[in-house]
Amino acid sequence: MDAQDASLQLVGSVLIIDSAVHSGSSMLAVTNKMYELGAQSVVSYSLVIKRGTSFVPNYFGLVIGDHDRALFLLNKYPNNRLCRKPPFGTLRALSEQDVHKPQSVNSGVTSIDNVTWGDLLYDKVTKGASVYLFENAQSIMGYISFRVVRQNTLFVDAIVVDKSLHGVGLGGMLMRWAETSARSLNCCGIELYAIEERKGTYEKLGFSDMGHKVLDLGNEKYWLMNRKLLYNLDISNGAVA
Repeated sequence: MDAQDASLQLVGSVLIIDSAVHSGSSMLAVTNKMYELGAQSVVSYSLVIKRGTSFVPNYFGLVIGDHDRALFLLNKYPNNRLCRKPPFGTLRALSEQDVHKPQSVNSGVTSIDNVTWGDLLYDKVTKGASVYLFENAQSIMGYISFRVVRQNTLFVDAIVVDKSLHGVGLGGMLMRWAETSARSLNCCGIELYAIEERKGTYEKLGFSDMGHKVLDLGNEKYWLMNRKLLYNLDISNGAVA
């Protein structure tokens, strides 16, 4: 932005399109600039995104490895949709700079709301967890943390949405990114612990409990659940048919 553009103000929604997202830093910077200029929402699309990107577009073609290349021989481009309706927001990787921000997500679950960005960064560094934050107008309103625990299984450590955004599909959007990442990492199933009050929600998403394995934390009870991604494979006991 030069001096002549300093007074520019945006109104409404902005669409950002890029052919390929590598590190994600450029698209993230442009998105943040659009919000600074007054955009109410920013929708983004990229044909290809690298697995290690720090920014995930709302819409994208496909995910490839960081050292891979893609060649399209199709009449129509693929389109994966993380969001179909507002809030579109920004999905980005947790960074070291986030540690200095206050925990702003109020999910209504005591144990989860006590988790800090520092705790999540520790899991990222020491356990190899992938942690992505959802920002709405640059305010963090949710996040998801997941990691590969076995060769064929991705485990979701946490999927958290602020109470003010319950019921708008944000949890489903975060889960769609976890599923996309799982397929990209050649996983054939997803596991998670679902708090008892929301067990039915995960059942609607195709999850089933794994033999009534319950984690009792006193005031909170969690059910171990899983969902197949490749239905022709048997992921019971970690085995692949």
